[in-house]
This record gives sequence, structure tokens and C-alpha cells, in this order.
Amino acid sequence: MKIVLKHALKVLLLSAVVLSALISGRFFFMSGQLYSSQAEPRYSFKSVARDLFDEASQNYEKSYSSEISIIKNLVSQLFSIPVIPSQIERVEKLSRFCAPAGPSREAGTEIACFASVLDILSEARDAAPDLSGRVRIVENRAVFYINNETPSVSGRLLETGQLTGKSAAGPEQKKYAVPLYFRKNKDEWFLDSDYMFRITGGRTGHLYQDAETFILAEQLWLLSQYKEFSGFDFLLEGDFPAGLNSPSAANTSKSQMERHLKGPALDFYMCLLEFKAGRYKQSYSHISACRALSGENFIVETVFNMILSQRKFGRLIDEKYVQNYRKDPYNYLALMVIGEYYNLNFAFDLSASAFGLASKLNRYLTPHYHVVYANTLENLKNYKAAGDELSKCSSYGPEFYYTRYLAGKKYILAGEDKKAAAEFETVISSLNFAETKREVARWLMEHHLKNGNLPSYYRYRREYYKSFFNSPMFIGLMMVFWFGYMLRKTLARYLMIPFLKALAYFYKNERLCGKIFDAYCNFADGESGVRFYESYIKSVSRQDRPGVFERSSLKLGNYLLSVYRPEEAKKIFAGLLAFRPDCSEALLGLGMAEYDLKNIDIAIEYFMSGIETEHDNHLFYYYAGICNMLKGLKKEAIELIMISYKINSSFEPALNLCNNYLLSNNMITELVAFYDDLFVLGDLNENYVQNYLKLNTCRMDASRILKMTGVYDKIKAARPETYMHMALANRELELFEDASILICRSILLSGGYARLSGLKSPRLLEFAALNLPRYKNLQSFNHELLELGITFRRMGQDAKAEKIFKRIIKRSPDYAYANYMLNNFNRSIELMAAEISESNYPWNNASIVEAIYHCLKETNNPQRLERYREWGIHYARSISNEFGIFSYRYLKYIPKERFLKIISDRETEIKINS
Repeated sequence: MKIVLKHALKVLLLSAVVLSALISGRFFFMSGQLYSSQAEPRYSFKSVARDLFDEASQNYEKSYSSEISIIKNLVSQLFSIPVIPSQIERVEKLSRFCAPAGPSREAGTEIACFASVLDILSEARDAAPDLSGRVRIVENRAVFYINNETPSVSGRLLETGQLTGKSAAGPEQKKYAVPLYFRKNKDEWFLDSDYMFRITGGRTGHLYQDAETFILAEQLWLLSQYKEFSGFDFLLEGDFPAGLNSPSAANTSKSQMERHLKGPALDFYMCLLEFKAGRYKQSYSHISACRALSGENFIVETVFNMILSQRKFGRLIDEKYVQNYRKDPYNYLALMVIGEYYNLNFAFDLSASAFGLASKLNRYLTPHYHVVYANTLENLKNYKAAGDELSKCSSYGPEFYYTRYLAGKKYILAGEDKKAAAEFETVISSLNFAETKREVARWLMEHHLKNGNLPSYYRYRREYYKSFFNSPMFIGLMMVFWFGYMLRKTLARYLMIPFLKALAYFYKNERLCGKIFDAYCNFADGESGVRFYESYIKSVSRQDRPGVFERSSLKLGNYLLSVYRPEEAKKIFAGLLAFRPDCSEALLGLGMAEYDLKNIDIAIEYFMSGIETEHDNHLFYYYAGICNMLKGLKKEAIELIMISYKINSSFEPALNLCNNYLLSNNMITELVAFYDDLFVLGDLNENYVQNYLKLNTCRMDASRILKMTGVYDKIKAARPETYMHMALANRELELFEDASILICRSILLSGGYARLSGLKSPRLLEFAALNLPRYKNLQSFNHELLELGITFRRMGQDAKAEKIFKRIIKRSPDYAYANYMLNNFNRSIELMAAEISESNYPWNNASIVEAIYHCLKETNNPQRLERYREWGIHYARSISNEFGIFSYRYLKYIPKERFLKIISDRETEIKINS
């Protein structure tokens, strides 16, 4: 049975091989046939006249000659308006030629509308004083396009030698030029001033955005005359350029637009929004649905084919679309699409004709079509014109800088070295790829050397050599160094340490042996390093080199302590102490070793001996205090730790320990006296200032706060917390302006903007603090914003305060205190209840309870109100009478007695957050 199965499997495999060979052979022979047929272009274009576009334009001009003459006559009269000296006469005459205002025009905007239209007319009159323009008529809509056949100013200046360098290339006009739009009303043509006013008001200043937006908005305006697209009138009466410019509009607009747009109109508008957001697949789905519902509308077909080509399927455009172009020969968007279509099908002469006519109607074809047009001209060997087209792309924004490099390449092919140099000099600083930058720098070197311009030659020679640092070779070398860095421990262990040990065998130097010990500890085996260093210490003569012996013993002992080997460290320090009985470092090391071994009594003896030996060393007092604390002698312990901080005011652990101990034991008088003593001693640091201000602000001790404010300038504050405590102290003194400035500085320091925190202008400080990018620690940033908002509310600037609280909610919807400040009481109750913790100080818990209590009163919740009243009384009783409680009702600290009155409903009612 097994043999039969084995033979059957062989037959099956052999059959599969033969079958696959037959199939692959069939496709191989078919591929030759397919290849020969595919060599032919999809369309021969034999039926397309070479003068298609001129013929279509001439037929169109004949068909609409009467309408065109009417509109040109109207344009002539409009061009005469800007030269009228009287402003009132200008407005009156213009109003006679404008279409009646729509019902949505806001009151008071009529003058602004006419002023905007007059500016457009002035620009158009300067550009075409002889009415050299084209009139496009689409049923009841008409557009007057000004001819753009004149060369750019920058091109003329460059040819005359008046313009070089960075300003030489690219079109000079940075603002999108608006054509004149007309609509027919009762067989009369009127200027559509409302549309022109809104389209000019929607300029962003970014030419790429404006060019795309105005092209798409024009399609909306033309389609709005048809019944199925009548909903576009609603869009055109609003701020439609802002909707088209917003990248997130497609996500939020559909549900809103469904009330006004139906069927093909909704799909067409969503198509434009998705197209502007760069989502071409979704845009194609919408335009396909619109196309199916709208019949054979040529404008819809044009947008459909535009998106088809943007999705890299331009070869699928039907040639019948080109034939339909004859109906609307001045549709520059259709000409751009047709130009790309012929470019993809290698009919470059037809493509150039289409793009040439489109560029006369609209100078700004958008970068995509400028590049396609340049490719067409390059294939026709017209390199200079191709370079001109690529150069235009740079005016759309800095992101199109690379087209300057391509333009320079085309100018070189055309023999226009001067123009190529201008483009290359502009773009070289923006090029990131090393090979490209080196190519440009080398060409500029040779060009300037040939022309005898030595300063420019040396400058670009320097750029040429600098480009090597960004080259793959340089990056490869950096990777080798990085690889060596990653293997540094291995290299140190097997190469550096043996070499240094061999060197130390002949030359025993303290510094060399110390480096070997450090290398062992950092890169190799610490135990081997200890053995090596012990042998070195034994070899050192104590009589001849006592300093070397002492320093080396301390280094070894401290290392043993750091790796928690106290027994061995104790032997080293004991030997050193026997050698020099007054060695304070040895006493400190012995004390630390005994402390690690839990021999507290012996450790205290060493620390006290150290105090007698070196009474200025704060560490002896500190560790002696710690040991006494462990023994339960807290009073003696805290006194020693206080002395430690008085000796060294930069030793923050001592200050924090004293502060926390005295606060937790309610020893407020002792803590105040301690801080007063330190204030008298001077040498104040930031940690001391923070604790001092926090304490006396809670105590509402205005005299001590004022004393500290007098030394603010002497303290070199660098921490945001220090500025925050200074601000809160100033706010309690009702110095609100100073408080807001200090909070803004705290915000800037938290965000890493130390230089900006030194700004002198309060307005600039506030602007920088509220408008710079987001910060890493969002919770800290929210707290700083909350304090700034409270300060503004204390100043009476409620609008500013509310704006800040809303900003907090936008980033952190669950931030309890911002919800409270915005009177969102139900939400505040739940969020603030979670803030109460036994780890908080009782005055902080009491403050939160007071806020919850007010929220419960506002929401009329008597059961929970009684419970929180008991909690408030409980927390208040555990607070010293010297301490105040921050009231979210008054937004300042209040005495304990007043808090009890509030929590017991014995105070006159006052509106919350007023």
C-alpha cells in the first residue's frame, strides 16, 4: 500500500510540473504578441487636429460674440471707475454695475465689499489696460480672465543684469490675482461683487493654498446656477474659502452640509474637501457618485478627470472628454487636465498647446501642473521654457524648493548659465541630499571661476567640501565610531586595561593607577579592580608618600561603600585612621560603614568624633541626626540636622527633612524660628525660598512674605517652582500684576524657554506663555494655567480667566479645579472627591472639602452636604490655629475660624467664583 501511494505521489508531482511548464510557455509566447501590440500608443490621435485649441476658441468667439462684446464693454466701464477722484462717485457708479446684495450679506460690510472690488479692478486695469483678456461664458455665469502672456518682472530684470541671487528666480507676484466674475440677471450682466469680496477675503497668504482653493471655489460658483447644485448658493454666501482651506473640514462638514446639500451637490462638495485634505481615494469615490447623478455636466467631468490623473490613472481618461472640451474652450482646469492627458500619451505638441492656453488664462496652474507642463516642454527640447515653468513652483511656498534645482538643470541644457546660477544659488542652502548639494556647489564653483568671481568661487568651494560631511562615506565612518562606542566596555576590558597595566608595571603613578581602577569599575570586573588597587596601596610608602596613601585609601573605601561592602570598607578606613588619627574623611567613612551594618550606637560615636575633629563638615551633623532619629531621640536629631543645613545651605536633604518633620508634628513655631534663623544667616537658595514662602503664605504672615520679596532680585532663580511660589505669595499681598508676570515666567521655564522668561514686557511674557508649543508635563502646565486664571479673576479680568480655564478643559477635560472655576459643579464634585487623600496635608484636604461643599450647595444635595461638613470640621481641627486654608470661594487664604463659619453656614451667602 505504501509503494502504491509513493508512486501516485510521484505521478501527481510530475503532472504538476508538466502542466506549469505548458502554462508558462503559453504565456511566454503570448507575451511577445502582447508586447508588439502594446508598443502602439493607446490612441493614435490622428483624428485630433493640430490646431484643435485655436479652432475651438475661434468657434466659441463667433458663437458668443454678442455676449462677449457686452461683457468687454462692461469691463471697460468698470476699468474707468478706479480713476474717478471722488470716492462717493466711485462707490455709486460701481454699485450700478454690481449684482444685488444677497440676504446673507452682513450689515456694514457693503463699503468693505466695494473697496475690495475696487482694488481688484485697479489690479486688473494695470495688468490689462487694453482689455486683452478672454471671456468665458457658462450659461448665466461669465468670467473675464486677464491675459498672462507678458514675461515676469524677475525674468526681465535677470536678463538685463539687474537681479541676481536669491530674488532672481520665480514669479514676482505672491498674491493670487482674482479674475472678474459676472452673473446674468434678467438678461443683464452684473459684476458678482459678493463672491469676489468673499474669495479675496479668504486669502491665506500661502499661494499654494490660495491657488487650489480659488480654482475649486470657481467650480462651485459655476455649478451653483444648475438646479441640482443650487445648494451651493448657501455655501457661497458664507466663509467658503476657510472651509476649503481647513484640512479637517472633511471630517466635520458632512453632517452639517446634509441639511443644505443633497444628492450630487453633497458628493461634489465632499469631493473637494477630501481633495484638499490629500485623500484622493475618498475624493474619487465622491466624484464618481456625483458624476453618476449629474448626467454629463462638463465641469463635473473635468473635476473627475483631474482627480483621476492625481491618482496616477491619467491614461484612463476617455478621449471623448477632449472632444467635449469644444463647448467650453476657456475652461483652464479642463485645459490642464487635457494637457496632462496628452503628456501621458506622448502627444507632447498637443499637451504644450493645452498648457499654453491654460497659462494665458491663469498664471498659477498649481505646482503639479507646472511640473507636468515643464516635462512636456523638456520632451519638445524647449529647455528654457521648461526651466521657467519649474521656477514658478518656488513661489507657491518653501516646500517646493527642489523645483529650483530642476529648473537650474533645464537652464544649463538651454545654455542659460546666468539663470541656472541664480536658481542654484537660491536653492543650495535648502538641499539635504549630499550628492545633489555637491553637484550644485561644483557647478557654481566652475561657473564663478570662469567668470572671474573669486569670492563666490571660494564660498561655493567651501559648500562643496562641507557636503562631504553629509555623504554616505562620512555616515559610514560615524557608524564605525558608533560601533566602537557600543563596544567600549569590551575594548576597554581587553585592550585598554591590559595596556595600562603593562604601563603601570614600569611606571607606578597615582593618576595612572587611579585610571586603571576606574576602568575596572566602569568597564570590567570591579572585584579585579579592588584587588589591583589594594596591591597598589600596599606598595605605596606611607612615610615617603603619605598624601598618595591617604587619597588612594579614601578612593577605595568610598567605592566599597558605594557597592555596599561595608565590612571591607571599614577595614580600609580603620587602617587609614590608624595611620592618621585626625583624618575626618576616615571617621565619616567608618561612621557610614557602621550605619550600613546597623550599628547605630557605634556610628553615632564616629560621627560625634568627626564633629569634634572637623566641626565645619555638615555631613557629620546630618548623619548623626539621622542616627539619633533612628534611636528615637527626635529632638536631638532635628537639632543636629538643623545645624547641618545652617553650615551648608545648599544641602537640600537636611532642609526637606526638617521641614517635613516639624510640619508633621505640628511644630509650627519651631519651624518659623528655624527659617528666621536661616534668613538672618543669608546665603539663601531656591529650595529654602520655596519652603519659606509656602509656609508663610499658608500662615498668612504678610510681614515675613514682604521681607522675602525684598530679596527676590538677589536670588538667582532657575526653577519654575520658585517663580510659582513667589507668584502665589505676591497674589496674597494683592500684587496681582507681579504675580501674573512670575507665573508666566514659571510656565516658560517649565516648557524649556529660559531665554524668553527674561522678557521685560508683561504682554510679551503672557503671549509667549500662552501660545508656545505644548509642554511635556501636562499636569504641571495645567496647575500653572489654573493659578494664572485665578490671578486674572482676582484682578477682575474674568474674560481672560475664563479663556484660560476653557483652555485647560480642552486639553484635560477631567481637571477638577478648572471644572469648578467654570461652574461645572456636578462634574467637579466627583473629580474633587478623588483629590482627597490621607497623604495630603490637612489644610489641602480642607480646601478641597470647602470647594466640594459649595458645589453640593449649588446642586442641592443635603445628604452629602452634611457628610462633607463633618469632614471639613475634622480636617480643620487637625490644623494649627496659625495656618490658613485656601478658599475656592474667595480665591485666597482665609483664617481657620472663617473656614469653620463657611462650612457651618454661618457666613453671609456670596456667589461662587465672583
